[in-house]
Amino acid sequence: MNIDIHPSAADNFNTKADALIKHIGEFQHAVGTNEGFLSEVHMARSLTDKDIVGGIDFTTSDYKGNTIERFFHFNEKTFGLTEDAYRAPLKIPKF
Repeated sequence: MNIDIHPSAADNFNTKADALIKHIGEFQHAVGTNEGFLSEVHMARSLTDKDIVGGIDFTTSDYKGNTIERFFHFNEKTFGLTEDAYRAPLKIPKF
């Protein structure tokens, strides 16, 4: 399928995409433990490549359950958008 886009529309799209990409940064993971959480329920399962569909990402939510940060793995590194950067795309003018 071939889609023809007006050159001005393509420039506008690329400008907005570049503005979003500038907010993505590399982050170090803080590894924590749940030492205070003890459970008597034990589960086990082997996961294979067939069980994983798409990329694995991590999110942070506020007290209302709204996603405020999003991170993903790429080439054994973690990248993502922190709270202010996650909200920045909402400020990008719409077409």
